Amino acid sequence: MKVFLFLIFVIPTSSFIWGSTTTTLHFDTTIVCRDRVTNAPVKNWCYTMKIFDSGASAEIFEGSFKERCLDDFYTHHEFERNHTYYLAFTNYVLESEIEHNCTTDGRRLIRKRKYSKVPGIEKRFDLPLSIDLFEDGTEVITH
Repeated sequence: MKVFLFLIFVIPTSSFIWGSTTTTLHFDTTIVCRDRVTNAPVKNWCYTMKIFDSGASAEIFEGSFKERCLDDFYTHHEFERNHTYYLAFTNYVLESEIEHNCTTDGRRLIRKRKYSKVPGIEKRFDLPLSIDLFEDGTEVITH
């Protein structure tokens, strides 16, 4: 009986108290804006990007960037963040949200994408992304 009580109460409590871990999240992103039919580059376009943990009720991790405007059809962006997860044995769902105007008529779209379930116990998590934005996403409605 003592062993049973130990398993039920002590082990979960100890893993909660000492369960935090720090993970290095490394994002290596290439974003392309070119016409998929003609393969012609679309120039003079802008985007904003946000990467966050979408599995939590409050955003645990978020990396966001101010609007960037380009006169080339692609960009390469790399960044790294250390993040401490308080429940080491929980998987975290990373999601990206890119708002852009890589369209034939310049209208703004939002592209959302869930990437992976990241185990909190990993010390480093690499996420290489290649994203072609042309005419991809949900239209942004402004009021």
